[in-house]
Amino acid sequence: MRKASEQYLNTASKTPGYASALLKISCDKSLIGQYQMDVSLAASIQFGRLVEIHWKFKDVEHAKKVSTSGFDYIILTEEDKEVVRNNIMGAIFEQIQNKPITKQFIRSLKMICNHDYPEKLPNIFG
Repeated sequence: MRKASEQYLNTASKTPGYASALLKISCDKSLIGQYQMDVSLAASIQFGRLVEIHWKFKDVEHAKKVSTSGFDYIILTEEDKEVVRNNIMGAIFEQIQNKPITKQFIRSLKMICNHDYPEKLPNIFG
């Protein structure tokens, strides 16, 4: 069961919209209760890892150039990145009471800013 789940997540991670879906799941207010909050936290951790490792890749050629041979990189679509850029600040403030999730979002925002500010995030601070 675990291997099948990991394989499914690996396949899903290469689907356009994966990053924004993880952000949305992390903020889903309908996920109330201990087990459901675990889902939100797991989604936020997966989101953070995705941003930390894969946000920097612009395209396949760039990924091949900057990653080690055999590394299984993910190319996030510009549309997916734009949805994340437009919603991450709201997600931070929406989850302000949930410190572990907020921490993941802030860490992710820092990584996004390292790669996209100011060109693709001109109004993030204003």
